[in-house]
Amino acid sequence: MNVPFISDKTYKNINYTNTNLPKAEYDNCTFINCNFSESYISTISFMDCEFIDCNFSMVKAKDAIFKDVLFNNCKLVGFPFHDCNSFLMSMTFKSSQLNFASFQDLKLKETTFDQC
Repeated sequence: MNVPFISDKTYKNINYTNTNLPKAEYDNCTFINCNFSESYISTISFMDCEFIDCNFSMVKAKDAIFKDVLFNNCKLVGFPFHDCNSFLMSMTFKSSQLNFASFQDLKLKETTFDQC
């Protein structure tokens, strides 16, 4: 199944709790103050993306891909990173809340935690 390729877009102040983010490959996109709480981001690819002031609490992320992604001042309470696709996974967390986030069995060599 082919999914759209979306690059170099900025998404601001969008609430994805009732309408999920469309399945696609997002490259070099920025998400600012978006609410993904309890939404489905399963099988969506994020490459070289930045999330600023976003809420990912209790999100469903089966097979989601995060490659060179920055989470800056995000709320990631209960995020199941262990359900994500671990191939090429690399993330940076800055000033983010990660309470109850699960990284079980993941190798986090390419992951940075700064003031979390």
